[in-house]
Amino acid sequence: TTGRDLERMHQETLRGRGRLATVLSDLREADDRKRSGLTGLAEIDAVKSRVETAYSALREVGSWDRKVRDCDQMVHSNNLTAALAQLSSLKGVLDAFRMLPEYSKKEEQLGQLEESLLTVTRRRTRLAFE
Repeated sequence: TTGRDLERMHQETLRGRGRLATVLSDLREADDRKRSGLTGLAEIDAVKSRVETAYSALREVGSWDRKVRDCDQMVHSNNLTAALAQLSSLKGVLDAFRMLPEYSKKEEQLGQLEESLLTVTRRRTRLAFE
């Protein structure tokens, strides 16, 4: 009977190992699916971020020219504090254009505005000291 008991225990152990191997395999498959799902979510999130950036850029395209004109008018009307604030705002908006072909043109526009603002500021400073 001890021999039979040992044989039965051996068989139970083998069946237990088989079930454990099945459970481990199922867990690996579930982990792979989860990892694949997380990778998919990360890719979706990256696409979402690019779409949001493009949307922001397109929204800013419509108001860019108006904002540049406003800033230019502020410079020429000697409203330098407001012009500086508008120029800073435009520099922040410029990042939205980074992926668009117009980026270098917009960057050049800002450079011209900045130079114009500096010229007027220098002139006013010189006049203040005279």
